[in-house]
Amino acid sequence: MADTSKLNKLKDYTTSQIAQFSTKYEKKIAQLVKEMTYLKAKDIELDKQREDLQKSNDQYSNKCCVLELRMEANEKTIEELKEAANDQARENDELRRENNDLQQKVQMAEGRLTRNEKLVEDLRNQVLDLEMRQMQFNLLFSNIAEPDGQEDVFSTIMMFLEKEMMLSLEDLGKIRIDKLHRIGKKINGKHRQIVVRFANSSSKILVLQHGKKLAGKPFSVYEQLPRPVEEKRKQLLPLYKEAKESKKKARWSGAKLIVENKVIEARKDEVKDVNVDIMGKSLEVDVKRAPPIMQNGSSFQAAKVKVECNDDIIPAIHATMKDVRVARAKHNIYAYRFKTHGNIIEHYEDDNEHGAGRRLLSLLQKEDIINTFICVSRWHFGPNLGKVRFYLICEAAGNILKM
Repeated sequence: MADTSKLNKLKDYTTSQIAQFSTKYEKKIAQLVKEMTYLKAKDIELDKQREDLQKSNDQYSNKCCVLELRMEANEKTIEELKEAANDQARENDELRRENNDLQQKVQMAEGRLTRNEKLVEDLRNQVLDLEMRQMQFNLLFSNIAEPDGQEDVFSTIMMFLEKEMMLSLEDLGKIRIDKLHRIGKKINGKHRQIVVRFANSSSKILVLQHGKKLAGKPFSVYEQLPRPVEEKRKQLLPLYKEAKESKKKARWSGAKLIVENKVIEARKDEVKDVNVDIMGKSLEVDVKRAPPIMQNGSSFQAAKVKVECNDDIIPAIHATMKDVRVARAKHNIYAYRFKTHGNIIEHYEDDNEHGAGRRLLSLLQKEDIINTFICVSRWHFGPNLGKVRFYLICEAAGNILKM
């Protein structure tokens, strides 16, 4: 009985313990169920969030793809812009180089223009000097009666000097005349001027000293001057008369007036540029040039121009000198002959090559060539040629005369 009682107690105790344990664990299970329910809810929520995140991720992925495409397009555009910028930079560099080249060319052109202007001025001065030298022994006689038929101009001048200018027979015997002729075209009712080239200055001075004998007469005798000199003297003439009236020493020296050893020049802006007509006429002149002859560093080249009167000579010289290389030659030797009113007019210029011009004129005379101007230019870069140079000058002239 005792054992049964213990057994019952044990059973009751066990039942009690099981009941307690069951109650305890039921609470825990309920708690776990509750937690599992919460976790399931959380898991559902997380699944939803994952779905939302996946959708967002897909949207971002799509946006990223679009952005990548845009970036690729932008990168391509940037590359194109870079290439265009490089092309523009290269074009700018090319334009800068062209601009620099143009500036250099402009500077060179301005330099050439300045040199050419100086060269033209030098040529004008050279031509003026040639004209002055050519006319240094010339006098112009105006209003001397001209017969209708043939005229012995020499006899006309000698008779005029004797009867109108009152030169004695002794003085007439001292007069030496090189050439003389009437100038200009013959017009009925008008008497053309007579230009007289004296052989020396003493003959010219002797005639001028008798100029006072023409006071009150319809004749006049005066120096033949180039047109530019005449224009400048016209401007300075009032000063010359004023100096003479004041009994000051006044004289002419080319285009300059010298009063009491003081040089007075005409203002350029008040003097008519008569060279313009000459330069314009020279543009119409046909210049023939022969090939140059070379020997020992020297070069000789001849040119030829057709001339028919005195008015053709200066344009012929201008036209020949238009070639800058010719204008800068060490020597420009020339000679010319033309026939006017039955008279042969001829002249030569050595240009510091003594005897060369005379040889050119002799060549024209020997071949009986008229209405021709020839010029031989010499460039000297080697040893002296001695007398051989005259042979080469004549050879160059002969070549141009055959053309």
